[in-house]
Amino acid sequence: MSAAFCAAALGPAFAAAQEPATPEMLAEAYENGRWSSAIMLAEELLKAEPENVSYLTILGVSATNINEFKRAEEVFEKAEALRPDDPLPLLNLCGARIKLKRENALDTCLKAAEKNP
Repeated sequence: MSAAFCAAALGPAFAAAQEPATPEMLAEAYENGRWSSAIMLAEELLKAEPENVSYLTILGVSATNINEFKRAEEVFEKAEALRPDDPLPLLNLCGARIKLKRENALDTCLKAAEKNP
C-alpha cells in the first residue's frame, strides 16, 4: 500500500503519524474536534514534556469526548497534582468523576468551587 493511498484514505491521522507531533498540530486537531488525533498527538508531546498541564488537559478533554472517562479521570488527577492551586484541573476531574458516578464527585466539584469563588 503506497503512502499516497494511506494519506488519502486516512487523512490527518496518517499525516500526523508520519511527522513529529507539534503543539500546533495538537491545537488544530483539538480545535477541530478530532479527538483521537488529539489524544495521539498529546501523548506524543507528553513524552517530551510529561508535566505540561496544557497537554494533559487536551488529552483529558479529548478522552472525555470519546467517552473514555476513566482515562480522563487519571489524566485530570495528574494535572491537578501538578497544579494544586488551579481550579481548572479539578473542574475537569469533577466532570469525569460525575460521568463515572464516583462517590467523591461532589467533593471534587466543591473543592474546585472553593478554589474559584
